[in-house]
Amino acid sequence: MPYVGCFFENNKVKSALAGAVSVSALVCWQAWVDYRYYADLRDSIKRIAFLRETAGKLQENLVKVADMLRVLSDLQDSCLEEGKKECFAIKNIKKFLKRDSLVGENKKLEGLDKLLDNLNSDTFKNKSSAYSSGRLLVTHKLMNELKSEIVPLLQNIALLGGYRTIAQIVREHKNSRTKFCFVDFIDSETQEIKSPVINMENAWMPLVNEEKVVTNNFSFGVNCAARNAVVTGPNGGGKSTFMITAAFNVLLSKLGIAAADRAIMTDFEKIRISLRPSQDMASGLSSFMAEHKRVNEVKTDINSCNGNIFVLLDEPYKGTVDVESDIRVYEFGKYVAENCPNCVLLMATHLRRPIDLEAGTNGLFKNYQMGYVENGICDFERTFKVQDGPAIWWFDDASKRSRFIDWLCANEICT
Repeated sequence: MPYVGCFFENNKVKSALAGAVSVSALVCWQAWVDYRYYADLRDSIKRIAFLRETAGKLQENLVKVADMLRVLSDLQDSCLEEGKKECFAIKNIKKFLKRDSLVGENKKLEGLDKLLDNLNSDTFKNKSSAYSSGRLLVTHKLMNELKSEIVPLLQNIALLGGYRTIAQIVREHKNSRTKFCFVDFIDSETQEIKSPVINMENAWMPLVNEEKVVTNNFSFGVNCAARNAVVTGPNGGGKSTFMITAAFNVLLSKLGIAAADRAIMTDFEKIRISLRPSQDMASGLSSFMAEHKRVNEVKTDINSCNGNIFVLLDEPYKGTVDVESDIRVYEFGKYVAENCPNCVLLMATHLRRPIDLEAGTNGLFKNYQMGYVENGICDFERTFKVQDGPAIWWFDDASKRSRFIDWLCANEICT
């Protein structure tokens, strides 16, 4: 009997344990199910928050686009005074924003019209709303599909930004010693003037510190007759800077401005700046042959240019005896003067023969030199001002030339 009672007691324990295990399993399962529901809900909330944040950023960017279009719409009516000539950038923007011209031409333009309508709606005037998500996504889709069609608008906006920057530069220097001005262009197609013209008052080099800038006048072509120049004298006086100032301002004229008080020019199709080359070790050319190659390349550029060309040539044919260099530089200058009426050529040289180009070309060349003042024995002052006429003292006054070189060496100024 004791054995039977023990058996029944063991069964009760087992049943109790089994029940406890079942209850525990049920509780764990319910907890797992509850956690999964919670995890799914949490992930859904995160996704909703992410999508909401993304939609907010998307709308923020599209609002900027819409604001830009509204500003452009106002700009096209008010940016120009009545009677002023309208620039082609404004015309292109007007054409883009004109709705009637977009409808019915093709599907892309119809989509573009729809895009402009959406961007002009209240959705892109206020903060993001859950009710506007449909229009937001449609507009985003249209932007992606039609972005290539919007490129011309963006290009014209960038062009207007460039115009504004240029005008701001001119305005900021209005009361400065060194000014910028808008170039008055001479249209050689509609006027009697067929040769190139450069006329600048108090021109300067913007790459030089404004406190150290020395201004110079430039007059080449038409009323000044001479459209070419030979600048003579020693190095260290500003010959190269004088010529580069002219070249830099011709380049600036492509933006419609010049670093000068006043500028009148014809348009130049090409600008060729050729400074002194060193010995070409890679191709085995000596200094003289490198110079010969350089001058021939310049001549080819001049002959192949149909429009006006500006050429800056520094120290041509350096690297052989002066007698040979003299002849070759003179012949090159005479060729350009007589055969290339579309060219403005500025040459700097230490040679004497090129100064005869003024007489040998009936005034198509003019001689210039950089100013120096001798204050005492071996005491020179460079004015950096260009002067008419050749630097005769550099060729004929051996004593002064020697004093000048001594002064250069004493002051460690590169020759």
